Amino acid sequence: MSRNATLEIGAKRAHQHVPLSQLIWAIILTKRNLWDFMQQEAVLGSACEISCELEVERLLDQFFDRALYYAAVGTSVHASPNRCSMASAVV
Repeated sequence: MSRNATLEIGAKRAHQHVPLSQLIWAIILTKRNLWDFMQQEAVLGSACEISCELEVERLLDQFFDRALYYAAVGTSVHASPNRCSMASAVV
């Protein structure tokens, strides 16, 4: 999912009057469910596999942290009269 897609999700949910807290909670639950599924399916046998799992966890954290940020920016931009600020969101 790209930055623009996440910005659009935030703006769409704001347009639908979804509270930011509910949007954030939905993203957090998605992350938890994905991580739980991955842990259930993983069979770790070596140090290399454990190291790879930690790297995947780090990448998932980074992805979902950015998703939270850009979704929040999207909601605030929707509420703001100056929608040009959406393009200036940077991480």
